[in-house]
Amino acid sequence: MPRKSKKASAVKKVKASLTKASSSAAFVTPSSGWQDEFDGLWKNLVPPKGEASTKQGELIRCLSKLTDEAYRNGNINFDERHVRMCAFIATTLDDASVFSSQERKEVKRALGMIADAEHPDTSGRFGPHYFLSALAVRWCKARQ
Repeated sequence: MPRKSKKASAVKKVKASLTKASSSAAFVTPSSGWQDEFDGLWKNLVPPKGEASTKQGELIRCLSKLTDEAYRNGNINFDERHVRMCAFIATTLDDASVFSSQERKEVKRALGMIADAEHPDTSGRFGPHYFLSALAVRWCKARQ
């Protein structure tokens, strides 16, 4: 039993570190190009099962898992694994050499929306999943 409370405490701590969505303003996501690049990164970096062996691959895998959970399942299975994925994405994309301070703030806002599992945002191109996926492509290209 104590083990579960430690796990629950860790999940609460990660969720608290993500910016609570203070507005539902749309995210600015490029309309084209990034999706084909994202698919190529998935094909080349993400294994059929388990975690990826590179940080780039793991970033793409985590974003895909979170997007699938929201769009296909309505976050019904969202749990501490997904929160850890959000924390990994937050840490990875908090890269001042690739993103402006405003973009890094928007990353936290997007992840706060995703971590609010009871209200999945499936708004598509203007939502948090697409926004973060486009930024992930930029980050992967910068880190090759």
